[in-house]
Amino acid sequence: MSGAPYYDERDTTLDTSFLPSDRGERIVFYSHGTTGWKSYHAAKQAVEAGYQNVLWMRGGYAEWEEDELPIER
Repeated sequence: MSGAPYYDERDTTLDTSFLPSDRGERIVFYSHGTTGWKSYHAAKQAVEAGYQNVLWMRGGYAEWEEDELPIER
């Protein structure tokens, strides 16, 4: 997937045109930390749009990094 889904916090609409056409492909949404709720709302809207393999990292990138989990750069 190239680019990132665009989420407009003013109208809370996820632009799904950036998501894969295969609605069974795994999609992971995350924010910087536990206060980033845009990723939650984006994941919820992806499910509502028919995507079936949607994951939301509740703790976000900050928790992932804090737990010293692998990061690919």
